[in-house]
Amino acid sequence: MLLNEEVSSKARANPVQAIRNWRFPLKWYRRLTLASAVSIWLLIVLGGLVRVSESGTGCGASWPLCHGRLLPNFEIHEMIEWTHRLVGFVLGWLMVLTIAVTLLWYRRPRRLMVMALLLGVSYVAQAILGGLTVLFNAGHTWSAFHMGNSMILMAAVVLLAIFARTHARNKSELSIKDKSKVGSMKSESFPNNRLPTTDYLVFSNNQQLTTNNFGATRNFLSVLKWLALATVVWTYVAMFTGSWVIGSDATVACPSWPQCSPTSLLPQTGQQWINFGHRLSVGLSDVALLFMGVAIWLTRRHDKRLMTSVHALGLLYVSQVFVGAFTIWTNASPVAKGTHLALAAATWAALIVMTTFLWMGESQAKPEDDSPDKGEPQNQDEFGSTELVEALQTSATGVPQLATHNSQLATQKFSPTTDYRLPTTLKAKILLYIGLMRPHVIPLLVVPTVASMLIAAVHQPTERNLLELIWWVTLGGVLATGGAHAINQYIDRDIDAKMRRTKRRAVVSGKISPRNALIFGIGISAIAVLELLVMVNIQAAALALSGNLFYVFVYSLWLKRSTAQNIVIGGAAGAVPPLVGWAAVTGGLDLPALLFFAIIFFWTPAHFWALALVRQEDYAAAGIPMLPVVKGEKFTRQNILLYAVLLFAVTLLPFMLNALSWIYLVAAAGLGAVFVEKAFRLLCNFSQSRAMRLFKYSNTYLAVLYLMMVIDRLVAMTGN
Repeated sequence: MLLNEEVSSKARANPVQAIRNWRFPLKWYRRLTLASAVSIWLLIVLGGLVRVSESGTGCGASWPLCHGRLLPNFEIHEMIEWTHRLVGFVLGWLMVLTIAVTLLWYRRPRRLMVMALLLGVSYVAQAILGGLTVLFNAGHTWSAFHMGNSMILMAAVVLLAIFARTHARNKSELSIKDKSKVGSMKSESFPNNRLPTTDYLVFSNNQQLTTNNFGATRNFLSVLKWLALATVVWTYVAMFTGSWVIGSDATVACPSWPQCSPTSLLPQTGQQWINFGHRLSVGLSDVALLFMGVAIWLTRRHDKRLMTSVHALGLLYVSQVFVGAFTIWTNASPVAKGTHLALAAATWAALIVMTTFLWMGESQAKPEDDSPDKGEPQNQDEFGSTELVEALQTSATGVPQLATHNSQLATQKFSPTTDYRLPTTLKAKILLYIGLMRPHVIPLLVVPTVASMLIAAVHQPTERNLLELIWWVTLGGVLATGGAHAINQYIDRDIDAKMRRTKRRAVVSGKISPRNALIFGIGISAIAVLELLVMVNIQAAALALSGNLFYVFVYSLWLKRSTAQNIVIGGAAGAVPPLVGWAAVTGGLDLPALLFFAIIFFWTPAHFWALALVRQEDYAAAGIPMLPVVKGEKFTRQNILLYAVLLFAVTLLPFMLNALSWIYLVAAAGLGAVFVEKAFRLLCNFSQSRAMRLFKYSNTYLAVLYLMMVIDRLVAMTGN
């Protein structure tokens, strides 16, 4: 007590010394860097609005004033450009404050100071490039560099915010409990207070994660880190080419997607090559990001912080790709272009966050409940290879120990109830493999495909025989869907064995070996893509292939086991068939095709969540984070009603856009009203029988809805 009073009196006597000893609070420093990151993103979005609205010269050739005046006229382009400059000026002072606080109080670790300096340099460069673009009426080259520098600015401020969040507290800020932990770690874990010869990271929770030599796993993780950096660089190239596309006014140079034009796959002119080059760079970035997501899920899925960043990146990236395609289909509307740019900036930030977390290592080293004991033999799969992930676990004394644990697919040794002997008769074997394709589900995907083809034929008649084209598309669709289902049964064989609904499947029961199921699934999927490529067109084949890849890698391997929104995002795979049908007839995609996609997309959550309410015990036992298991029954029922209402609204849009007639409108309104009524009853009075009735009705709903589309178009074609 006397010591505190003495220190306080000295501070009052020497205020200069008190100011020097004052330290900007770490909590507020973290908030400041986060606010800077969000502000920079908003500034980039506002700059994108300037570009897509063609307001870059709204203030004339004067800068920083607007037409030589401090305030603009009340004209839309002047107001947008002036607002962009004003926000940039205000945020400049926020950047100055952030940099000053970093340099004064948070120069250590050095990465904070480096990122703060990079933030300052890139922000000044951004202002200079913007001024030069206006003063000299620079062309698309300067605009591209201006946009490219904004991505560097975004990366710098995001890294600064991350490093501030993971900044280790200094000794004076540690609690007595924390200090005792640190002391015991030094005394008990490391003799003579000497640290082992290994790199380590200290996080705010005082967890220590070592990076000892893990052999092959360490090498793989090292390669994964460098691959993540390469993906960052390549994604930057893809975004730079995107800004080049906008700056050179080549947004609709290639009017079709994924090919350049309806008559040519490859571009023919310079502007088309700029547009198509951006698509190719984005495609390679897609592959790299998909591989990164799967690899992280297999090796680091227990790092919640890293997996959260992966989920956010996946959602943003998929949304950005779809909005990019939608921009082409809507002839580059300003709203679509602005949304695409905003999502691109957010995706870039999420990629930076994911890569940084990957390099920093796990924030916590928690032992797994299902990890094998030290002497337990390693599980081997059907192929004779060992699927193991070596990880670091920390003992009760804080000593890092090397332990091995299997990935989720290999954690439990697969032991079917019977052996792998197939039935002896050929008919029985064929029926088993047909069962792998889940034929009872396929009609729900075939009917929407045929409906979209008939509607497309009315809007854009094809020179080919329509019935023949429908046959080839249907055959390809059945094979592609069946192949995806067979691969899914191979992937989910461990969790299928825990669920009453799926434990009698052929792979689980041992009637078909996992190897044969996988070969069968890949084989018929390849046949489907080849058949569509040869007998239909490349657009239909590409869409079918993308649907299968999304279903297998994004949904089955990633989303299904990692997030309660698995059905919402994964539903995009089941919504692809109408796109395949439309592309088969027209050679491209138009707005009606997107509406048919949206109908299935919004139908899927309500459909599966109704079943999940009935089978939630199965999902919980299998460890699948379905919405009822994670959020509870009431929250699930509320979301079922929400999606039922959204679905009702979406199903009316084809009539409003003159894609379908009143025949469809009456059917859609009636079917949708019943769907909403059943969802509302389920919300007010829950029972498993009522949930099952809603699930069964949802199957009937989708089939009848698209059947009415077919009838509607057949009547229209007969009338013509």
